Amino acid sequence: MSYLFLDTSEHLVLGLMDDSFRWIDHKEIEEKKNSAAIHQHVFDMLQKAGLKALEIKGLFMLAGPGSYTGVRVAEGLGQVFEWGEVPTFSFYHHEIPRILDVAEGVWISKAFKQEYFFHHWRGSEESHRLVPEARAQEEVSKLVEAEVPIYTHFLEHIDFLDCPIVETSTLARDFCGKIFPRAQE
Repeated sequence: MSYLFLDTSEHLVLGLMDDSFRWIDHKEIEEKKNSAAIHQHVFDMLQKAGLKALEIKGLFMLAGPGSYTGVRVAEGLGQVFEWGEVPTFSFYHHEIPRILDVAEGVWISKAFKQEYFFHHWRGSEESHRLVPEARAQEEVSKLVEAEVPIYTHFLEHIDFLDCPIVETSTLARDFCGKIFPRAQE
């Protein structure tokens, strides 16, 4: 049995994992219109592995933050799998560092209307807020000075930052054996 992975928060990231949560197949498709292509990509990946959709053990979806339409595409597909009684597990990009036991950090993403979404956690405390684009670099400079780790889902969406940033999309790919079993809890 295998697990299917979907992330449509920005562009399509699709993967298939074995029972031990190791990648059988993983691809990133940088086209923006996920809704037109996602079904074919899922079908092709499953067919390549000799599987049918309802033969997978579970579906993991990253629920954003990100493009509303993109996230809804994955959620809609998730509902189809749920109707077929395939367990689905959904979590946010900003939860990935905590799943990996990072004690403190800030996850940043572009929001609408020239704002950035900041999600900060320290231990069990967490907060989030919208920061105007004009103040975002100043806020980030304070975080860098305080040596707070900074994360985002895809670097190309916050190109104004001049500091070390970790992509949670890369963490999901590289640490799937730790992230996905814990995301089931």
